[in-house]
Amino acid sequence: MERTAAVAVALMLLLQNSLQDPEVSAKSQDCPDELKQLKDLVYQQATALAELKVKMSYMEKESTALEARLAGREKEMENLKKENEGALSAVKSDLEKLKNEIAGTFTAPVRGVYYIRFTAAAYNSNSNNMGLNLYKNDHHLMHLGEYNSDGKARHVSGGLALELEAGDVLYARLPADYMLYDDSLVRNSFSGFLIFPV
Repeated sequence: MERTAAVAVALMLLLQNSLQDPEVSAKSQDCPDELKQLKDLVYQQATALAELKVKMSYMEKESTALEARLAGREKEMENLKKENEGALSAVKSDLEKLKNEIAGTFTAPVRGVYYIRFTAAAYNSNSNNMGLNLYKNDHHLMHLGEYNSDGKARHVSGGLALELEAGDVLYARLPADYMLYDDSLVRNSFSGFLIFPV
């Protein structure tokens, strides 16, 4: 009996508390609304996740395409680099040939006696001497020059016969602090020809 009385008292107290606390009864009624809101939120997040997956897939495809394009560009760059290296090598070779032509280089094609002739000109070069040095295979053979301070045009010419081996190289070089003058009249020349083979 005492036990039944204690349970009855406890039930009355709970009933009293629930009647006194309106939020508890309101919360129990709001439960279905909260579940609906949570369900809506989960649906929205699932939709956003699906959209992100689609975007991610698109970005992966775009990244793969960009990587392929980059690899293609790198290959093109490598090919262009090789072409440029080849072209640069050809230009350097051509430049060396032109330097030799401009330097007045003569290479003996066969063994024999050759006549070599050169002329130099200067005009209005009061502060510099005028002249040329002649070399055979980097060995100095002779100097031909003049100094005159009158400001008039000057010319010097020289020639010599030399026995040369096939491949010997002759060239004229302007010494340091010397000056030459040239124009369309070709005032400076360097030439050689075979007199007879040996």
